[in-house]
Amino acid sequence: MDKLEREQLKKIYNTMPGAFFIYGAKTGEIYLANDALVHLWGCEDEASFLKMTDGTIKGMIHPDDYQIVLKQIALQSEEKDALTHVVCRRANSTEDQYMEGYGKLIHDDQRGDYYTVEVTKSYRNSEMLDSLTGLMNIRHFLDELSKKKAQLLENEDIEEHALVFFNFVNFKFFNASYGMEAGDKFLKNTAVLLEKIFDHSLVGRFSDDHFIVFTKKEHLKERLNSFYYDIMRTSYGGNVRLQAGIRYLSHNDVRVSPAIACDCVKQENETFYRVYDNDLHQQFLMKNYIVENIDKAIALGYIQVYYQPVIRTYTKELCGCEALARWNDPIYGLLSPNSFIPVLEETHLIYKLDYYIMQCVAKELRRKMDLGMTNVPISFNISRYDFYSSDPLAVLESIVAQYRLKRELLCCEITETALIHNKTLLKKKLDCLKDKGYALWMDDFGSGYSSLNF
Repeated sequence: MDKLEREQLKKIYNTMPGAFFIYGAKTGEIYLANDALVHLWGCEDEASFLKMTDGTIKGMIHPDDYQIVLKQIALQSEEKDALTHVVCRRANSTEDQYMEGYGKLIHDDQRGDYYTVEVTKSYRNSEMLDSLTGLMNIRHFLDELSKKKAQLLENEDIEEHALVFFNFVNFKFFNASYGMEAGDKFLKNTAVLLEKIFDHSLVGRFSDDHFIVFTKKEHLKERLNSFYYDIMRTSYGGNVRLQAGIRYLSHNDVRVSPAIACDCVKQENETFYRVYDNDLHQQFLMKNYIVENIDKAIALGYIQVYYQPVIRTYTKELCGCEALARWNDPIYGLLSPNSFIPVLEETHLIYKLDYYIMQCVAKELRRKMDLGMTNVPISFNISRYDFYSSDPLAVLESIVAQYRLKRELLCCEITETALIHNKTLLKKKLDCLKDKGYALWMDDFGSGYSSLNF
């Protein structure tokens, strides 16, 4: 590009509302920078700008970001007529000033290939961007999403879009195995791939190993599969597993995170993604109802205890009972234990149910004793989560003292699968129960792992 042509282009670019520059694709030499861009880089004129940057794209970018930017540009330029999207820090900024821009590769047989770039935004500090990946942080992402949704609702295009939430399972083990530096590199590569595959979309880092994208739903599953196979090739042999949740938007959109759908992938092995549909929405509503109403259900007696007899096979005699919890709800009717116990365990509220059942069992034993009736031992469940959030032994000892019971009338059941989690802690706690005189029963034996040795 000769001097005359440069001057003519500069006049044109100076009349345009924005910060523009042109640089050689192979050499990185800056051919032109308009006044708006020069001033954005804190220079008075183009001559001082070229001196400060050494006349190259490399001199414009923070040294720690330069290689990342090159990789972003290379990946995004593979597709024909693609716009490249880059976020990086300015080289001469002492305040970590971030710049966001879009470039287009121009093929020119006479002048050689070059990029035209518009810097669209400037962020001071890293308040709006994630410092590791350069993506929007969650606060900035939600701000931009709100603006975008308002525009789409006005244009009635909202139903053509979707939110996608990404989570990498076992990423902590990845860091432990390969080191934090490798983990950071993996997250940076993830950001680059997301911006390449979901171009013209909002892409942000939600937190840690969680990412979020707002994009058009056209060819969404094909793009998800493309991202999945590309990212798995960089995961050191599959030490991390990708999960994705999709939330298609609508005019009557419910404010629900696609992360809920993402979490549900854990129960499914057929695919790495799950769509947030009506079935999942009903599960979400039920989960919220259980969490918000467990205290009320206990206080008003909606949680009821049923006693299942235990018969000794050899003598055919009653030798005990198992206490079973049932939730007879005034709105939903009789709730299956499978519908509320997993929710209470997941939210670590199961201790409320377990301790209430203990209280009911003790009260029933005391009632029968006062009436002179014969008692048999009654078993009740103790979740492993009870040991993490409280002290079941202390609670049980308090109940035994309150109702003046013999400890041999109370049997503690713990599921077989619980024994494979944190064996050291559980063994210590269970030994304390056993030493106090409480019988220990194993629930659901044979459903998981053989724990006889334990």
